[in-house]
Amino acid sequence: QEALNPVVKTTLLMEKAENISDNQKRDLVGANNKCRSLIDMMSYRSELTHLADGSENIKSTQCDLHGLMGNIDRQFSHRADTKKLFFAVSFAQYQAAHNVPKLVETDEQKLQKILSILLGYAIERTDKGRLGLHATRKSSTTDSTNIAFELAYTGKENADRLLSSIFGSEKNESVVDMRYGLTLARRYISMLDGEIHLEYRD
Repeated sequence: QEALNPVVKTTLLMEKAENISDNQKRDLVGANNKCRSLIDMMSYRSELTHLADGSENIKSTQCDLHGLMGNIDRQFSHRADTKKLFFAVSFAQYQAAHNVPKLVETDEQKLQKILSILLGYAIERTDKGRLGLHATRKSSTTDSTNIAFELAYTGKENADRLLSSIFGSEKNESVVDMRYGLTLARRYISMLDGEIHLEYRD
């Protein structure tokens, strides 16, 4: 995993060179994406192993949710640009009861991992169109705040078999996805007492 990080950084720098052709730039983007995918797959496998042996648990701390959303935006904007997708990350700020608070108590690393996995999969499954992540406060009490994250994208298929088998109403717990990390996202959502729902639109 550590050996691949310099390759990712080098290809990102080479993409910005002005003396390379469009084909060479596409090849660099492809190499970068493959290296990132390998790094992610190794990370997913390692984290699932920790979950299986009970060494992974919830570490709830104060989280800057606005800052986290900004990090997600920066993390994926380049990948969306290379595919010429309309990409936006936003959160409710001017809707009174639905405004997303800046500070919340949660496991920030696991929340960011969930959003990163789902956005990464969405980008992989989108060749053209739009990709957006929006956060809204659904409810709030003196003890807790319920935040809803809506991820919308124009996927390649009207119905996604892998997503349905992992997150759908008839999900199959025996389906394990190591390539995209969807199984890890499902486990972390459960650990954070969250829910996920799929909706397909024409």
